[in-house]
Amino acid sequence: MIPSLEGVRRDLHLATRSLFSNRAFFVGAVAIVATGLAASLTVFSVVNALLLRPLPVEDQDSVVRIWKNDLSRGYPHFSLTYPEYLEWQRNSDQFEGLAALWAWGGVDAKLIAEPSAVRVNLSAVSENYFDVLGVSAAYGRTFRPDDNLETTIPPVVLSYAFWRRYFGEDRSLIGELIPLVQRHLKHFRVVGILPPGFDLSSGAEAWSPALAVYPNWKTEEGCECDLIGRLRRGVSLEQGRAELQSIHEMMVEESPNEYHPMQVVAASLLSTIVGDAGVAAVFLFGGVLTLLILAVANLAGLFLIRTLRTEREIAVLHAMGADFRALVRPVVLEAALITLAGILAGAILAYAAVQSVVYLKGDEMPRLVEATIDWRTCLYAVVAAVACCLGIGLIPGIRASRSDFREALRGRSWRSADLRLMKSIILVEIALASVVLFGASLLVRTLSHQEMIPRGVDAAGLLSVPVDLPEARYATPESKLQFFETAAQEIQTIPGVEAVTPMMVRPGWGDAGAGAPLAFEGQTSEEAALNPYTAFETVDDTYFETLRIPLKLGRVFTKGDRLNTERVVIVSESISSTYWPGEDPLEKTVVGGTRRFRVVGVVTDTRMRELRRAWHTVYFPVRQNPFSDEQLLHPFLLPRYLAVRTARGTGDLTRPIQARLRQIDSEVLVDDIATMEALLDRELSQPRFNALVSSIFGMLALALAAIGLFAIVSAFVAYRAREVALRVAVGATPRQIKTLLLARGLRLTMTGVAAGAIVAMALSRFVGSQLYGVSPQDPVSFLTVVALLSLTMVTATFIPTSRAVRINPAAVLRQE
Repeated sequence: MIPSLEGVRRDLHLATRSLFSNRAFFVGAVAIVATGLAASLTVFSVVNALLLRPLPVEDQDSVVRIWKNDLSRGYPHFSLTYPEYLEWQRNSDQFEGLAALWAWGGVDAKLIAEPSAVRVNLSAVSENYFDVLGVSAAYGRTFRPDDNLETTIPPVVLSYAFWRRYFGEDRSLIGELIPLVQRHLKHFRVVGILPPGFDLSSGAEAWSPALAVYPNWKTEEGCECDLIGRLRRGVSLEQGRAELQSIHEMMVEESPNEYHPMQVVAASLLSTIVGDAGVAAVFLFGGVLTLLILAVANLAGLFLIRTLRTEREIAVLHAMGADFRALVRPVVLEAALITLAGILAGAILAYAAVQSVVYLKGDEMPRLVEATIDWRTCLYAVVAAVACCLGIGLIPGIRASRSDFREALRGRSWRSADLRLMKSIILVEIALASVVLFGASLLVRTLSHQEMIPRGVDAAGLLSVPVDLPEARYATPESKLQFFETAAQEIQTIPGVEAVTPMMVRPGWGDAGAGAPLAFEGQTSEEAALNPYTAFETVDDTYFETLRIPLKLGRVFTKGDRLNTERVVIVSESISSTYWPGEDPLEKTVVGGTRRFRVVGVVTDTRMRELRRAWHTVYFPVRQNPFSDEQLLHPFLLPRYLAVRTARGTGDLTRPIQARLRQIDSEVLVDDIATMEALLDRELSQPRFNALVSSIFGMLALALAAIGLFAIVSAFVAYRAREVALRVAVGATPRQIKTLLLARGLRLTMTGVAAGAIVAMALSRFVGSQLYGVSPQDPVSFLTVVALLSLTMVTATFIPTSRAVRINPAAVLRQE
C-alpha cells in the first residue's frame, strides 16, 4: 500500500524529530557517511581520470604501444631503429598502421621569444603518427608523407595549450614560420593546431616529422623509436604481438650481426600512459570502497541498536492500533536523511579534495589534471548513496518488521538472533579494518625501505643546472665541451659555490641513458654475450669530488686522461664484486667492441638512474671517445647539465648562476634549475602518496571499527546486565567480571582479524608491483595490524565493561 502524501509528510516529520532529539547521533552518523563518501568520490575521480575517461584518440582499445625487451641482459625497454620500424611496417598484416615516435618523450627545443627564450618539448614522430592515432587537427592539418623529408624548415604541429599560451590563439599562424630552434634548425613552419587536451601525458608541446628533424635516422644513427600500432578489426593484442615477434625473428635470422634475439612487447596505449599509477589508483579505490562498506556496516549496527532500544515504544503504539508499516517507515527515512546529509557534505569535501590532489600531484601522475566531478563521478555518487541508504536502513527495517511485540511489551526485545547479527556486523567491521590496515602497513613499509636506499651521492646542497646551447654557435662536440669547462670555472668563482662539474644526464633517466653490454677481463666470449647492459657516464676529473661519490680503490680521472693517452675507465663497486670477486680490480680491463680500457679506479654504486636498481656503471673520461679512435669527442656523450655544489647557508644561487652563464653567452637557455634532492625524491612521490592515502584510510577504518565495537559492547553489557548481576550476587569480583567481558570482546576481535588476514593475504598479491623490500605476506605487517587492532579494541571495550562492574545487582534483579 502506497502511503499518502500526508502520511509521508508525517513520517518525515517523525524521522526528523527523532534525529534532532539525538543531535550527537545525527552529527556523528552524517560525519561517518560524509567521510566515507568523500574519500570514495575523491579516489573514484582519480580512477576515472586515469582509467575511465577515454583517450583523445579514435577507438583507443585497438591502439597499442610496441617496443622490445632484453630481459636476459637487464634491459626491459629496448627501442627500435628507424630502418627496423620501416621493415616491420612493410611486413605487417595484422595492423592497420604502425607509426614511430622518439622513445623517451620529447627533446628540448627553444622558442626565441621576448624577454627570453622558452624551452619547448618537441616530439619527433613518423609522418603517419596522427593518422594511426585517429587524431585530426583542430585548425590546419597534421602531417603528409612528403613532410617526412630532410629540409631546412620542417613542418610542425602545435598543441592547443602551447598555441594559446604563446600565440594568443592566432589562427593566422597556420602556414607561418616560427623561430623554433632545434640543433641546426632555426625555423619551423606551423601546419596545424591539435584539439584541446591532446598530449597523451607525454608533455609534448610540438610535433615534427622524424626525418625532417633527424635525417640521420635513415641510417640508424641516434634513433631510438617506439611504435604506435592500430590493430585491424578482430585482431587481438597477442595476435598482433606474435606477428611482430615473427618479423623480428626473421630479421635476426637474416642479419644476426645487426639484430639480436629479443622479446617484442605490445601493451595497450592507456596502460603505457598511466603505468604504475593506474595500478595504485585501483588499489586505493579498493581500499576506499572497503572503508565505505565499513562505514555503512558501522551505521547499520548503530541503527540496529537504536531500533532495539525503541522497540518497546513501537510495540505500545502498535498495540494501540497504529499501522506497523507506518511505524517502520520513519526508521528507513532516518537512514535516508542521514545519507542525504552525508552525500551533500561528502560532495563538498570531495570537490575540495579533488582540487587539492590535482594541485599537489597533477604534475606527477599522468592524466591526473583531468580529474573532476563529471557525469561518471555523479553517477557513481548516486549509486553509492543508494547503496549507503539501503545498507544503513535495511537491517534495522527488517529487524523491526520481525519484532515480537508481545515480548517487547514485557521488556524483552532482545533475541539471540539479534546478538548473532550484531556480532556478525562487528566481525565484518574488524575484518574490513584488518584488510585496509594490512594494505596500509605494506605500503608504509615499502616507503620506509625505499627511503633507506643509499643513493651513493651526497645530494644536500647540490644543484642540477640544464644548459641548452645554440647549435649554430656550438656545432662541434669540442666547442660544446669547451663551453661547459669554461662555465664550470666561471661558476666556481660565485660566492657560496664549492664545486662544479659537467654532467651528462639528470637523475631518474632509468634505461634512457647511454649504455651497452661490455666484456670484462676473465670472461669467455660466450659469457660476455650474456652480460647485462652497463650504464655509461662520461665525466671529468671534478665529477666524483663534486657529487661526493666515494672512491673505494685506485684513482679518479685527471686532466691528462685524453684521446692520445692510454684508454682508462672507472667501474662501479658492483662490477668489481660481480666479475672479479676476491681479486684486485685495478689493472683489469674492460672490453667494448675492439677497444680495451684499463680499470684505474672503483667507486661506490650509485642509484642516480633508478632508485630500485643499482646499474652496473662504467665511467669514461669525457676527453676520451670510447667508441672511436678517429673522433676526438663523441657527439652523444657530451655534458648537458652542470652539477653545482653550494655551501650551507648561502641561500638560492639560481639567479647568480643564470647571470654568470648568460655573461659567457647571452643566447644560452638556462631554466629549470632544480636541487638534486628534489630530483632524486621524484621516484618517492608515488610511494609516498600511496603510503599517505592508505594510512589515512587505515586510521579511519580503525576509528570506525572502534566506534562500532564500543557501541555493540555497550549494548551487550546492557543485555547481559542480569547475568552480571547474578555473578556479582554469587560472589564474583569486579576484576573477574571485567576480565570475562574483555575476553569476549578480544575473542570477537581475534576472530575478525583472522578473517581479515585471510582476505588480505589473498588480495595482497595484486599489489605486488607497488611493493619494494616487502613480501605481500609480510609477517611484520600482519603482526603490527593484529597488535594495533587488539589494543584499539581493548580500549574500545574497556569503558562499557568498567560500567558493568558498577551496577547494583539488587536493582537489576528487582527490575527483572
